[in-house]
Amino acid sequence: MPYLKFVSENRKLLKVVLGNPQVMQADKMYNSLIGDILNQILKRHNIPEKKREYMLSFYIKGIMGIIERWILSDCDDPAQDIANIR
Repeated sequence: MPYLKFVSENRKLLKVVLGNPQVMQADKMYNSLIGDILNQILKRHNIPEKKREYMLSFYIKGIMGIIERWILSDCDDPAQDIANIR
């Protein structure tokens, strides 16, 4: 949950980033960071590369959507609730 703490503490700045993603290239950075981590996990589970591409896209977009919604709601929900979304 350190990431969610960071998001909550920096939500004002992150709202600006969300409003101008092309300036900060936030999508590329996030895709790279989370994609690398998830790709390694999927590899360990022997998911074929072709299928991994779709799964990575699904998970990254979902995670980004949850975090974006949380930021736009001013992080009103507790971080633990966000972390427990399945």
